[in-house]
Amino acid sequence: MPTLKFMAVLGCLIIYQASFAKSEILLKPSASQRQAVKSAFMSANNAQIDTAANEAKNNIETLAINASCSMGYYVQGIAAIRSPNVQAEVNLWSPTNGMKYLAQDKCLNVVRIGNWSMPAKNALNFNIIYESAESGENKSAHIEMIKQDGQWLVLSHL
Repeated sequence: MPTLKFMAVLGCLIIYQASFAKSEILLKPSASQRQAVKSAFMSANNAQIDTAANEAKNNIETLAINASCSMGYYVQGIAAIRSPNVQAEVNLWSPTNGMKYLAQDKCLNVVRIGNWSMPAKNALNFNIIYESAESGENKSAHIEMIKQDGQWLVLSHL
């Protein structure tokens, strides 16, 4: 039977089930999963966007790998490439969140990185498609990056 916890907030009694909490875990990807990220990039067929995507490539790879291996609600391990403009982790959802059938001890595969756009000279938007090798479930995440102080940084992963 689940453990019930009690919390008093401003004179109200709140009862919640402790088992709803999800732990945030960052797994290690396999060598083949790391290599697959490098080949998942699709061209934008636009010179300006392709140049920006190439500049951001290392940070995009770091984001894709860490997101694919983040078991929990939020993307883990990206503090160094996260924009200071990110107000809260709620803008950095893990692609595993909501997947019912994936193996909790294996990273997702990164299938494709594409659907590029640049809404401003210092803003880059794109999608990453993730897939569970075990269940076949997939999820598309929309990413926003901003170029600040010469570096492309993550604004959101939703």
